[in-house]
Amino acid sequence: MLKKLFLSAVLCTASMVAMAQSQIITHVVQRGETLESIAKNYNISVADLNNANPNADGLIYVGMKLAVPVATTSTTTTVATTPIAATETTSAPANSTGVNQESELQRTVSSTQASYSFTESKIGTFEPSIESGVTIGQFFGDGAKLEDEHIYKLTIGMQLAFGAKYFITEKLFAEALIGYRYLDAIKNKKLLELVLGDGAHGDLLTHSIYIPLYFGAKVNNFKFKVGPYFDYIVKGKNVTERAIGHFKSTVKIDDGRFSVGLNFCAAISGFGVKFNVGLSKYADIKDAKEMAFGVFMIF
Repeated sequence: MLKKLFLSAVLCTASMVAMAQSQIITHVVQRGETLESIAKNYNISVADLNNANPNADGLIYVGMKLAVPVATTSTTTTVATTPIAATETTSAPANSTGVNQESELQRTVSSTQASYSFTESKIGTFEPSIESGVTIGQFFGDGAKLEDEHIYKLTIGMQLAFGAKYFITEKLFAEALIGYRYLDAIKNKKLLELVLGDGAHGDLLTHSIYIPLYFGAKVNNFKFKVGPYFDYIVKGKNVTERAIGHFKSTVKIDDGRFSVGLNFCAAISGFGVKFNVGLSKYADIKDAKEMAFGVFMIF
């Protein structure tokens, strides 16, 4: 009889132990939480929390999902309802975690965009070009002088051309323009007065189609380019006048309408200088080539 009572007590105790079980719930880590604070919130030890999450290796981050073992029994309603309340409280932070994660992602993307600037490649693209400026120069060569005196004292010119650049690499480009060129070559007054008397003066006036071609480099705001130019005189005249006696001679330019030369240009932020030298005679001036220096807007 005593043996039966003892066995009944043991079985009862075993069933009570079996009824005590551990329920696993999920907790999403919030900003500012630690393993200690999470364990304290669920009334468990940090060791139990670590044992339930062996892959965490003691490290947590915002948004991480942790398995939390919560001890429950079926003997009382209070114990049974405790994990339900804990589960319900974790659902609200889960939503806020999604918002926090989205905000964190937006801040990361914004920070990345601020740190890096992305530009499209220029290779194989075209860019409009403008060249406008004034020049001052002189003719040189055997035909430009008479007894060590320049026949033309100086030249004053104006150029305006439009075109495009084609980028071969990110910095190197080829460029072609077409435009208008005006030139006024002022004759040496001293030589004219020796021949025609006091008050004599004259000019060589030309209006041309101007075609410069370039190969150059562009680095940030600095640009350098060099290349040939072609000049075709559409209209020109050689004028000589004398105030005394009302003498005036005007000769149209029919010979030497076409000329070629070389341009050298350098510019910073659109403002630059240009040097050109002729490779063939200009207009009707025998054995004389043009050389000029100018200030330009170069885009």
